[in-house]
Amino acid sequence: MSTPPPAQTAQLITEAEQLLKKRQYDVALRISIKLLQHAPDSIPAMRVAGLALLGLSKAREAQTFLSVVFQSGSNDWEIIHALAHTLRMTGDRLTARHLLSRFVETQPRHEEAVKVLKSDCNHYFDFYHIQENSGRNIHDHTPRIPTGHHPLFSVITVSLNQAQFIEDTIRAVMWQDFPSYEHLVIDGGSSDVTLDILRKYPHLKWTSEPDRGQSHALNKGFSMARGEIIAWINSDDFYTPETFKKVAQWFRQHPNERIIMGDSMWIFEQTGRQFLLKNREKGFEDIIRNWDDFFHPSQQSLFFKRSLLEEVGLLDETLHYTMDWDLFLRMTRVQPIRYIPELFSAYRFHGQAKGGSGEDWSDFYPDQQRVYARYKKHSKYLPQQPLLTVALPLPKPMMGKRQYLDNLNRIAKHISTDIMRDMEILIVTDGDPVETMQRGILEGCPVSCRFVQGGTHGDGFIHTVLKHARGYALHFPPLDRLLPLRWYTPLLNHLIDYPNLTHVQDRKVESSQALLPNNILLNSTTLYRTGSLQESAGKWTFKRPSALPELSVVVATRKRADVLKRFLQSLVEQTLDPQRFELIIVDDGSSDDTPKILQEFENNAPFYYVHQRHEKNVGPGPARNRGISIARAPILVFLNDDALLDPDGLTRHLNMHYTQPGKRIAVLGRFSFAEPYVSTPFGFLLERSDLLFEYANMKGPGLYSHNHFYACNISVPARAVREVGMFDDEIRPPAWGAEDIDLGFRLSMHGYGVLYDCRLVAWHCHDLDAKSFEGSFLIRSGGAVAMFAKNPELTCHYAEMSGSDLQRVRKMLSQVKPAAEKVARLVDAICSVSRIASESKNWTHHEVRSRIDLNYAMNQWRMQDKELQMCLKRFIINLQELLIKCSNEDNRLIEGNLDLLYESMHFMRWHFDTRGICASPWIEKFIDARK
Repeated sequence: MSTPPPAQTAQLITEAEQLLKKRQYDVALRISIKLLQHAPDSIPAMRVAGLALLGLSKAREAQTFLSVVFQSGSNDWEIIHALAHTLRMTGDRLTARHLLSRFVETQPRHEEAVKVLKSDCNHYFDFYHIQENSGRNIHDHTPRIPTGHHPLFSVITVSLNQAQFIEDTIRAVMWQDFPSYEHLVIDGGSSDVTLDILRKYPHLKWTSEPDRGQSHALNKGFSMARGEIIAWINSDDFYTPETFKKVAQWFRQHPNERIIMGDSMWIFEQTGRQFLLKNREKGFEDIIRNWDDFFHPSQQSLFFKRSLLEEVGLLDETLHYTMDWDLFLRMTRVQPIRYIPELFSAYRFHGQAKGGSGEDWSDFYPDQQRVYARYKKHSKYLPQQPLLTVALPLPKPMMGKRQYLDNLNRIAKHISTDIMRDMEILIVTDGDPVETMQRGILEGCPVSCRFVQGGTHGDGFIHTVLKHARGYALHFPPLDRLLPLRWYTPLLNHLIDYPNLTHVQDRKVESSQALLPNNILLNSTTLYRTGSLQESAGKWTFKRPSALPELSVVVATRKRADVLKRFLQSLVEQTLDPQRFELIIVDDGSSDDTPKILQEFENNAPFYYVHQRHEKNVGPGPARNRGISIARAPILVFLNDDALLDPDGLTRHLNMHYTQPGKRIAVLGRFSFAEPYVSTPFGFLLERSDLLFEYANMKGPGLYSHNHFYACNISVPARAVREVGMFDDEIRPPAWGAEDIDLGFRLSMHGYGVLYDCRLVAWHCHDLDAKSFEGSFLIRSGGAVAMFAKNPELTCHYAEMSGSDLQRVRKMLSQVKPAAEKVARLVDAICSVSRIASESKNWTHHEVRSRIDLNYAMNQWRMQDKELQMCLKRFIINLQELLIKCSNEDNRLIEGNLDLLYESMHFMRWHFDTRGICASPWIEKFIDARK
């Protein structure tokens, strides 16, 4: 079909937009689909399609199109409002609220946007109206009698003259709708009406007496607490609804874990601004770096077990501001803080809070430095020397210049007033500064400052600095202006995480005049690794560390003798210097010529090369883990053994990491079929569809979720992989597969995303027919079952019904229980998230609402089981018969279930018919009937 001319396309778009205004959504949708068939990337057509689908109440499909339009850079209120509406309809209220907040920040006078955002925020944060909305008297609180086993929560609140806020905190705890908790309020002897408020709530356990500070008060609360699960929340903060229920459920599902954290909303009282703080899983190495943004766990969203507190001890009462950070460092030395992507609490910033208005944190810094110095020695990654040396010249002629001396003092104070104080200031002078001059320059500087004698210009200055610097990194600040605080912290992280780097530059900050000693370019917006400059100086003898690679290519192989030589040759042909990478191949029990090929290659490898062997097949995950355990580079590259990497592939992997300093990313390249293997119909289908990997729907370069963590052509920091536990050894033969998605999911809990570069290509270099494809998926489905059983929280993304809806559906479906039990077996085979089926014999809404995922959990041979086909057919008929007996509201639920079944069957038919794997006339009949 020929493409319509631009004028006709514009006319069709205008016509479709007019139809949207008239609410003729079906006609508008047909026009947009017709346009997209000719121009799949047409943003105007996607806009129409998204709005039309939303008008037809197809939220998920609408969300797909609207997200693309939004990501194209659209700031159209209609699109943003519609996208937020689809997010709310699919249960993602937090993302919807964040989307609206960003729009209001850019257009604060947009009245409709402000109104919508305010209405949406009230859903969580307007506790003043809980009473009138519920119809119950909040003051007549009677603790519920627990039914069954519920862990006891002990919530500690310390307070001093916080009458204006504390009642919100009390009510938020009361309205958790959880039957087993105690709320302990430790008041420091308030002189306002706080005690009158406490007396209104007989369920509270409280004391009011002077104490020795917040740490002492909290320790009193911890000593009084009887609960299995402990938390503390300040008297000006509050919990969001159902937080206790979510925490209790998570601990029940993960009995060996002892500390958990959710998200938090920051509320700035003076401006009314709100900010959603998305947390992540954090370990000791994360929170020891107090210079990172959001390094500190959200204490008000954190819950831990009594046993963990008893193991590490109470709060340090000598600390006023950072006693919680000290406690969390002790806890994370025992166990990392796990993360649930749920909003748990709100944190208020106001003038009376210890955190102030959110603008000035300088009172915290001395306490933080004490705690940092106490625990730095326990870090496996931080250098034990000062992290930074700031070098400043003081030439003899400038000693009498007051302005120059004032500039030195201003720079020293500016740099050292930030949170990161693991540094020294080194002032190099060729004169003899008097004591009063030294005191004037160093006045008010809280970090180590030293004067040393030496050259103050060019090479002389550099060599003096290198001789005396104690810091791991070097910074040469400009003398004519102040750089923004914290500009250097992402660069410092990069130098620590990648010790082979000589320097990292922040190109977003304007640099000043450069120095040029011995052909080394130094400027004010670059951090240099001190050791690398010392090696280049030439005037002193420094111990040079043994050369380490920058990339470790880790490959698991099994029975690939037919393509292994070509794979190895593709690495020999890489344009990256062979000294900069190493290859580690683990043979996973091959019985062909693979061991012989790997042994022969050892004599010809131009790079550092290691090959190891498992005598038995243990699966790709454990095999890669063996390679990871001996990898020396800071970046790991995972490749398939049947893929030929483009000659610039490793260079692209390395550059993508080096050009993203401080970013938590895994770099994903494309995995495509080489030309000879797309000539068959099935090969062509695999290349153009998402049957093998979901590249077809990836809209070019960008950041994607853990669902795209494919270990066929991906690179990731080695430290991150080791911290999250590497690949799961339990996902192994006879059922393997999905071990890479599982690793990607755990990395995402640490804040990592997948950065896709479509120019970074590896070519699949052998044929794959439908039969072998089906056989591999029969094996991989077992790995998917293991992954989703291990991570049941993934199922929450697909549940959309309320509790009352769920009860009605269960009651109705119990009437067709005999058929449902066998149908559940079928669904378990074709649905990637139907783990609930193992917990309940009834056909629940989770099975009905599960997302079909053919890539991992489809045992295709089960579709040929005639008995199961008949069970599903009877189940559908029984549901249709129930339509006659039930109320209108119940009819809506049943119709919705039938529609979802129809969509699933239609999807399966398309895949089955395309591949010609099995005939399913019963699917055809059901689809035709629903049409």
